[in-house]
Amino acid sequence: MRLDNPTQLKTGFWSFRYYCPKALKIKTAQAKTKNAAKAKWNAIKILQGQTPESPTASLTPFKIVIEKYIESRLQDIAGGRLRESSWYGYYNHITRLFPLAPEPITETKDGYQFRYFNKKLNKFLYYRTPHERLAQRVWQQKTLAATTIDPLHAQKTAALNAPIKELRWELIQNILDNIPRSQSTRKHHFVTYTNIVTWAIKKGYLSKTDSDLIAAARPGTGAKKQMEIPSEESVKLLIENSEGIWKAFWSIAVTTGIRLGELTALPWKNVHLNEGRIYVGQSTQRNGKISQPKTMNAYRELPISRTIINLLSELPRDTELVFPCPEFGLPYRQKNKWHQVFMMPPRRLREPNEVRPMCGEEPYRMGLQPILRAHNIPWKGRIHSLRHFAASRMIDLNWNIKKIQTRMGHASAQTTLDIYGHLMDRQTFHEEAEELSHGLF
Repeated sequence: MRLDNPTQLKTGFWSFRYYCPKALKIKTAQAKTKNAAKAKWNAIKILQGQTPESPTASLTPFKIVIEKYIESRLQDIAGGRLRESSWYGYYNHITRLFPLAPEPITETKDGYQFRYFNKKLNKFLYYRTPHERLAQRVWQQKTLAATTIDPLHAQKTAALNAPIKELRWELIQNILDNIPRSQSTRKHHFVTYTNIVTWAIKKGYLSKTDSDLIAAARPGTGAKKQMEIPSEESVKLLIENSEGIWKAFWSIAVTTGIRLGELTALPWKNVHLNEGRIYVGQSTQRNGKISQPKTMNAYRELPISRTIINLLSELPRDTELVFPCPEFGLPYRQKNKWHQVFMMPPRRLREPNEVRPMCGEEPYRMGLQPILRAHNIPWKGRIHSLRHFAASRMIDLNWNIKKIQTRMGHASAQTTLDIYGHLMDRQTFHEEAEELSHGLF
């Protein structure tokens, strides 16, 4: 890059010409004294040293950089450097950078589908139909409606087509503010966007001095959510009123602290009834695929009681998985355009000869929710609260932190303390209150 030495002009000023990495053109710098000119010269030299070899790369449209970033992450998945389930979350964050238009139509076993944003529900939904023409017609309707659904449609479109060096933190802030989620969720989105900027610097699309390009858009700290843990009485009622696989499913969940994905992916080969233990060696991802567990410490053995051994002994072993996805779902209610309610027959969840694990909200919709409704069981939280219940029981039994960390499969004991430390503090609440009030009343 051009950087001439300072020379003195007839006016007495010192001047030199240089290539400006930010403006992408030749500029002239002037100073009254030689020392001041030298200071400017050194500053520009440092700036040029932090600039990629090809500064014109910063003229690459933002949407092209995102596409390259996605390709890079997919390569990381293929190389085992990134879990596919983790990428699924990152990709959902990235979709918010684009106008909320429907995604391209894809062909499935049963027909055609595409994902679109539902403004009323504030979430993405799938439209499915066996007819290609109908899918195309509905897709066009959703595309036309996208400009009214997304208030930032024009701003996003302009930013995606503009060079990445023109990306502004104000746009990222507006995008985050328009996500109808908690501050914690918005922070997850922000981290993903920051990773894109960091990757762009690494690949030469941005200068090292652009590391804080969107830093000002960082979301503020929101209100901390209180952990919801069902009562012991509610858990007892849940187990008592369950039958078949669900009775064993809930019993294992509340006595071991196993993650939902680990339980749905549990194969019979990892169930050792004679030894009273199960081995966690795989987990169901959000997309329904079975892969490695969340962390290295998630590979672990978990003890099971005699009651659970008996429950598992009664289950059929006609598939590799202990808790496979059922062939059909539950009947459900649906309204037509005249607001009449009909009971719809169960929807097929898998092919007759297909074996797949339950994933996403299926255990909640098919297992937990129907039992809670049918027997009016009071419940706090959703299905993940079963894991919190197991951890709270371990704390009540005064297990040491290392033992709890091992059973829960956390990456470290610090993770366990960060999540459940407040439950440990509760054990001495009353004693502390009495000590502090002693002699005052």
